[in-house]
Amino acid sequence: MSNLQKSLLLTLALVFLVAARQAQALFSTEISIKNNVLRSGKLTLTVEPAESLLTADNMTSGSAVSNTLKINNSGTIATNIKISAKKAAGYTTYFNALEVRISDSNKIIFEGPLTKLIDTPLTTEPLAATATKDYLVTVTLPQDATSTVENSYANVTLVLTATEAT
Repeated sequence: MSNLQKSLLLTLALVFLVAARQAQALFSTEISIKNNVLRSGKLTLTVEPAESLLTADNMTSGSAVSNTLKINNSGTIATNIKISAKKAAGYTTYFNALEVRISDSNKIIFEGPLTKLIDTPLTTEPLAATATKDYLVTVTLPQDATSTVENSYANVTLVLTATEAT
């Protein structure tokens, strides 16, 4: 056999090997998982009463007014709640003199000057979705209030801030 014939035979053998390799079957499959829907939760609070939680006329030194604040987490995720007090109108001297006490059925949450009620946590544990919690809110004109607050008033806004529990 000549060198040319050997080269030709070797070339044909290589072509055959390459063709046989590419003809080899590799099995595969593909599966689709459809309709993957991802939604965020909703943070919503409702309160009772929605307005005029505390109203008092003719307060004197040592007098107080109380009411129950009912907070309902009407959203779909657990929440942490903070409360603040702001003077909406009235006399700053009178607002500064007022004391507030907020408690739930187990403990006092805040007790001190109304002016210091700033971003105070109401919840030590998150309020679950659809859960309701009651708080007793009491505002007092202290016994040592002076005549500088006589014939005064304060219109107070209580601000609740809810954040998702993490």
